[in-house]
Amino acid sequence: MELILSMIRKVFIFSAVIALSGCFAGKHKVQVLPDAELNKPYFIEFNVANQATYPNHFRVKMDPPNSGLTVKPIDKWYDTVHISGTP
Repeated sequence: MELILSMIRKVFIFSAVIALSGCFAGKHKVQVLPDAELNKPYFIEFNVANQATYPNHFRVKMDPPNSGLTVKPIDKWYDTVHISGTP
C-alpha cells in the first residue's frame, strides 16, 4: 500500500512540475515592419537579438513572392537581416 502511495505522490509531483513549467515559458516579441510603398525604394535592417539561427533553419515567406523585395541575412549567425528592393 505504501508503495502505491509513494508512486502516486511521485506522479503527482512530476505532473505538477510539468504543468507549472508551461507558465514560465518565454514570450516572443513581435516586431512590426513598416509598410513598403509601390515604386519607392525600401530598406530596413533588423536584428533579432538572442535568436540566432543556422542557414538551413532560416526561412522567409514573402507574399506575394514576386514583390520586388529581397531578404538577406548579413552575418554568419543569421540574426541581422536586410530587407530591400523596390516593390
